[in-house]
Amino acid sequence: MTDKSAYPRSGDHGGVPSAGELSGQVARVVREEVRKELHVLRDELRDELCAQSRSRTVRLWGGAAAIAFYAGGVLTACLVLLFALAMPGWAAALIVGAMLMVLAAVVKNAAGQPPHAPHWPTWSPRGPKAPSSAPSAPAAPSAPSGPPTPPEPPEPPEPPTEPPAPPHRG
Repeated sequence: MTDKSAYPRSGDHGGVPSAGELSGQVARVVREEVRKELHVLRDELRDELCAQSRSRTVRLWGGAAAIAFYAGGVLTACLVLLFALAMPGWAAALIVGAMLMVLAAVVKNAAGQPPHAPHWPTWSPRGPKAPSSAPSAPAAPSAPSGPPTPPEPPEPPEPPTEPPAPPHRG
């Protein structure tokens, strides 16, 4: 017959977990994996909705800009027709056009120079020219990629330390 001493006794599992313990561990692992997958899916859905929202916002701003453009044209026509009551139509249109040009110049000057418009030196195949008074130094190897860097602005002159003496009259 067989030796039954190798089999575990009732109540003594010899370190092997019971079916109830195994099912609890499996359930916990499954819950954790499902929770992780739900977080990933939620993040992907949130990113997709944000991208759609940004796209919708851009389209709405573009539509608003187009409507404002046409409204400006209609108001300009209204102003021309208003002036045309007192003068010929061509003169009214000329005056309104001149007013709009002046307004555009005022707005442009108020805005100043664009923030990202650097002054680039004129490019030549030989590279930037060195000032004629400066001694020429051996050219350092430069990186082949990217636009040339703008030149350094000149140093402002230093103010005089003493005021000039007034001319002597005598």
